[in-house]
Amino acid sequence: MAITYTQIGVVSSDGNFVNRVAYALTVGAVAVIGESPATAKHAGRMAFANKVIWNQVDAASITKAVLTQLPQVTADSATDYGILDTDLQAVINNNWNVLAGI
Repeated sequence: MAITYTQIGVVSSDGNFVNRVAYALTVGAVAVIGESPATAKHAGRMAFANKVIWNQVDAASITKAVLTQLPQVTADSATDYGILDTDLQAVINNNWNVLAGI
């Protein structure tokens, strides 16, 4: 089941979840910084990675985009809304170019 708009509103306003997204972005940025310059679209990927590292990216705004890519979200904040860290990281990594605007 896809996440509903109401669920996106609830989860994206949870500071703890936004912090998880910010951390996943940082992990992704470090990976991009270490990738080969021959990687497709590397310059744009690196520019976004640098913005993440220098805290120039609004994780709260990105959270909404990330949530649309997660297939299963629950209403229970005690279980991190049913979102595993590995799933969250995969969404960030798989959508890096989109998040970077390239």
